[in-house]
Parts: sequence; C-alpha cells; structure tokens
Amino acid sequence: MKIVLAIKYVNNRMGGAERVVCTLANGLAQHGHEVIISNYEGRGRPNFDLDDRVRLLNGKDFRGHQTKHGRLNRALPDSLRKIPSVAWWKDNGDIIDRWSSSILSHTPDVVVGFLPHTFTPLSVGLTGRVPLVVSLQNSPQRDLFDPTQHNPSAYDRWKRQRAAKLAQSVVVLRPEYISALPHAIARKATSIGNSFKPFRGRRDDTQTYRQIIAAGRFTAVKRFDTLIEAMDIVRRSHPDWRLVIYGDGPERDRLLSLRRELWLQRNVILPGTTSRLQHHMKQSDVFVIPSIYEGFPLVLGEAFSVALPAVGFFDCTGVNTMIPESKGGILAQERTPEALADAIVKLIDDDEMRRRFGRRAQDYIRGFSEEKFISSWEKVLHDAVRS
Repeated sequence: MKIVLAIKYVNNRMGGAERVVCTLANGLAQHGHEVIISNYEGRGRPNFDLDDRVRLLNGKDFRGHQTKHGRLNRALPDSLRKIPSVAWWKDNGDIIDRWSSSILSHTPDVVVGFLPHTFTPLSVGLTGRVPLVVSLQNSPQRDLFDPTQHNPSAYDRWKRQRAAKLAQSVVVLRPEYISALPHAIARKATSIGNSFKPFRGRRDDTQTYRQIIAAGRFTAVKRFDTLIEAMDIVRRSHPDWRLVIYGDGPERDRLLSLRRELWLQRNVILPGTTSRLQHHMKQSDVFVIPSIYEGFPLVLGEAFSVALPAVGFFDCTGVNTMIPESKGGILAQERTPEALADAIVKLIDDDEMRRRFGRRAQDYIRGFSEEKFISSWEKVLHDAVRS
C-alpha cells in the first residue's frame, strides 16, 4: 500500500502525536509499504528517528493546486468574515486546497489524519477521493466535543464530528473511549494503544537517588506549576530530595519565575530537553505526570518501562486508567499541590512500595509492543482500503 500520514508540526515543537507518526511510519516501511509523512507547517525532519525509506513532504510546497476556497474567502468583505462558518473557511481554505491537492498528487491508497486540525480540513479537501482514517490522540471528549480545545467555534466542533463520521475508520487510544462516541462514529472505531520499546538494561530499584522526575512540553495543560508548588511542600520534610523537569515550551519563563518565588533553585531543576530521558529515568525514584488531560501518555509508558513508579491526578484521562490498570503508582484524588505532594511523599517514605509499584508497571507496559501496534494499524488500513 501507499500510505500518507498527515500531521501539522513545527520544527523543534515535536510532541507525542508526532512521535507516534514516526513510529508508525517506520514500522509500515519495514513491512514493505510505501510511506509518506505529509506536513503543513514546519520544515526539515522530525526530531525522532525516521527510516530512510519514509518520504517527507510539505503541503505548502505544492504548486499545482486549485485555490478556489482560499481565493473566494479572501474576496469576502470583513463583515462576513466574522460569521463563524465563514471564518472557518477563511482560516482553512488554503489548507483544504493546497494540502489536499498535494496529497492527492501522490495517488495514495489511504490517508491517515492525526489530530483535528489536520483531519478536519483534509476531510473536506479529499472529498471521498481516497479513504481517510481519523486518529484521535486525546480522548474523544477533548478532540471532538470540547469547546476549549483546538477552536472555540461551534462550527469547528461540528466540522470535527462530521469529519469523523465521514471517515472510513476512527482510531482511538483506549477501549473505553469508544463508548464515549456517538453510534455513527463508534461503529467504525478501533482502539490501538501506543507502543513502547523496552529500555535497555534495568533500573536499580534497590538504590535511592532522592530524585523525582517529570518530562513534557511546557504548556499550561501539563500543569508543571502545580508540581513545582507540590515540591515546595515535599522539600519541607525531605530537603535532600530534588525535582528535575525535562522539556521546554511557552511556559518556561513562568515556571522559572515560580521556582524563584518559592526559593526552590536547589530543589527544582529545569535543564531543558534531553535525548537521554531513559538514562535520567533510571537514576530517579518517582515519576510525576501532573497533566490536566492526556490521551495515552507516552512519557508515562516510558517511565513504566524502566520500572519507575508514577504519581498523577485522578481526573486526568489516560493517566487515570494506566496507573490503576498497572497498579504502578498513586493517583492524587484532588487537583491541588497538597494532594500531589502527599502522594509523592508516600512513595518517598516507602522503599518497598516504590519497588512493588515499579515492577508491576514494567510488567504492564510490556503488553504494548511495537509489533502489536504496527499489525493493528495495518489491519485498520487494509480494511479502510477494502471498504
């Protein structure tokens, strides 16, 4: 099969969804498929390993496109552009025209659209000329129905849901997410969890490193500010412990300011991004993921893979299923620094609990192999082409 994996990414801003795309592209290429990753934002290669057989294309570079939507909306008076439906077409017209034309020029057998801001305009531009598979990288509530996500416009939410209804298949990250979908979408939905490569070696859980670790993009939804505030509480009883948060993003300056306000320069370290997260996780005792929501958090799976126990919040999707299923950590019941600190301290104070939770987590994550991930996706793509 010739497969196009479509996603919008910007250089040096690669996250979990982009990593999933690269993993899927590599696996499909190794299985003999012709794979193209089509982007519409950044230039250059993704920041993840990519098989040399995978082609990278940018939709903005395509010149043989029809620009009827973009040209039409540029000709409209400003008063009409304030109408939500007109504003949506204005924002997406050139994407619909140029990106869809670029993809169709390569005559793929199937296209996979990752995240709503990709699959929604492409569902319009491709107009049934090629099978489209929609991949939701968060819970359906977040990706399809939440007015605070992606675009606040009710028209945009309607377009997202319509794109999922028109797709040949919809892929979600967790089995329980299917029940949250309307019947018209749920009947074509498949659950495929992310894959995790086992980290090499084994973490020495008989040693205490006095280190708490977290990692992710520095955005408001990750709530690293809550974690820093929790660390202010933790250090009062455990002043020799430190928190290291790997990552970068628009919240970095605010997090540094908060650290300074709480006089936590010695206990909270923000070293930036790292290509050696495996190494750093192996030299830590507790992993914390304080996000408001997740889909199927890759970084939590990575922590599990090195037998690192985790702490998260009870109301965080993805986290609130993976931790209980694995029995590999503790969920803080209230979204407060105090509740988070209490959960962290429980693990700090109990060496045996940390070892027990970590080993359970490692056993759990072994069930999410890359081989299973690729074969599940292959079946979805074959079925989409045959339908």
